Amino acid sequence: MFKAQYALRSLLLLWALTQNAGAADTHVQQQALALLQQVYDLEESILIPDKDQLFVMFDKEMGAAILVERIEVFLDEQLVTNRVFSTADLLKFMDRGIAPISARLVPPGEHRLKILLHSMNQPVISSELQFHKGSSPQFIRLNLLNNKVELLNWSGR
Repeated sequence: MFKAQYALRSLLLLWALTQNAGAADTHVQQQALALLQQVYDLEESILIPDKDQLFVMFDKEMGAAILVERIEVFLDEQLVTNRVFSTADLLKFMDRGIAPISARLVPPGEHRLKILLHSMNQPVISSELQFHKGSSPQFIRLNLLNNKVELLNWSGR
């Protein structure tokens, strides 16, 4: 924790020094502010890990013709979830349904989510989403409509 406090003080000093600089140094000011934001996000992540949660929800709209067999979730190129659907799960989704697919702790920053949807009646469908994880929980909605899959940032409301 001492190292984080030292880094924060150093960044604040750097930012204060850039306040007296001319307009040509606005790039340095922007970099200092970006570093301050990263330190803040990291500190929040350490102190309140619940804010690091990433939720991936599966939403099957009425009329989607895909019989989902399995969904693989990759976060930053690593497989984090391999959800296999049972017959009972498929019956729940015959009309419409929402189901949690993955819940994980993810640090703040830039991330890439990739979904591979395996079905009984279609070739594998792939979808990707690049997103910025801030210092609050992140919800991603995997929407299945007709024969298409889309990934969306979702408020959950």
